[in-house]
Amino acid sequence: MLIRLCICSIRQSPDHESIDRNILSQAIQKFESLPGALDKDGPLTRVLMYGKDSCSEGQKIMIKGSMFELETALKLERAGVKIEILGLKKQYFDKITGRAHGIFDIDIVTGDAYIECKNWDFPSIKNKGATYFDKAVENIQSALRIRLKIAIQDGKKLELYSGSVLPSEIKNFLTNNNITYFEG
Repeated sequence: MLIRLCICSIRQSPDHESIDRNILSQAIQKFESLPGALDKDGPLTRVLMYGKDSCSEGQKIMIKGSMFELETALKLERAGVKIEILGLKKQYFDKITGRAHGIFDIDIVTGDAYIECKNWDFPSIKNKGATYFDKAVENIQSALRIRLKIAIQDGKKLELYSGSVLPSEIKNFLTNNNITYFEG
């Protein structure tokens, strides 16, 4: 019943072109009782909440990202990987300084890995100029560096699933930091 209600409430419009109803239906069936999936900022919640009405550019990006997380989780499940949590909120504590560094989202948690799902549009980022691209790469590396520290503290590995081909700057960073990556 929840599935029909939720799927029927999603409008078919240009605002929601990234919502694949088939993938969403499968994700609801598979993950609706999984920790994090339907939390306030969980991937299912974001798609269902923003999919009902007209939405801002930021919300469209969230829908697209959340759909990529759900699609990745479904692919992992089909490959025999057990998904434990979707959308884990994790605080990073620096063991040296003892300081907390905010709350960070981990997209997918499995038994041995924290998985980040990113669907960056690198051609568009590169078109904004070298300075913009360099800053974007720096921000991406910084975000992944903190998630890697969190993963190591929790005895897990970090993996990145990208919906697009990664530029060499990102690939080199991932390889040098022993972060396994998969690109679309």
